[in-house]
Amino acid sequence: MAHRIKGYHMDFEGKWLGSAAVLMGIAFFLRVVYYFGFMPIQTVGIGELILFLILPLVLETGFIVLLHGVRLNMPLVYGVMGALYCGLLIAQSLQYGDILRMVLDIIAYLLCGGLLVVVSLGLLSKGIAVLASLATAAVRLMVFDLKPYLLELELVAFLPEAAAICAIVALGYLAMGMKE
Repeated sequence: MAHRIKGYHMDFEGKWLGSAAVLMGIAFFLRVVYYFGFMPIQTVGIGELILFLILPLVLETGFIVLLHGVRLNMPLVYGVMGALYCGLLIAQSLQYGDILRMVLDIIAYLLCGGLLVVVSLGLLSKGIAVLASLATAAVRLMVFDLKPYLLELELVAFLPEAAAICAIVALGYLAMGMKE
């Protein structure tokens, strides 16, 4: 039987959880701006609407409300929500068409989501979940988003990518906001 290494609770007085909520809010905002400001919503398919707009907005709203409004002190709830968000990012990555990116995304997001749950259970130190989340966000930005979006100034197309990166970093900040 596994034993707990650390018992975590949410540190609402620190800066990390507030930053996580702000980043989730930015992710929410960027997604809404992209789909309602730049995409003709009637041309978006129902699958894309559910997978790239509705489900992320529901999870982002849940994070913001629980972190900033309710201030729920249950790390496992946040860990499960983070794992669900990572699962959503895996499902989104299947739409890119790039096999290498899909494989790397699946591995990275399974790792990030799994580590967040394991850390929220107190079975691992939070540093590994933070490192996994921040490294995943950095790799996504530098390897997959820098050239096709930023260097070629495709800034509108970058909005959903930026939303996902903000959410991944927010998951890392969420782990940093857990306190023994």
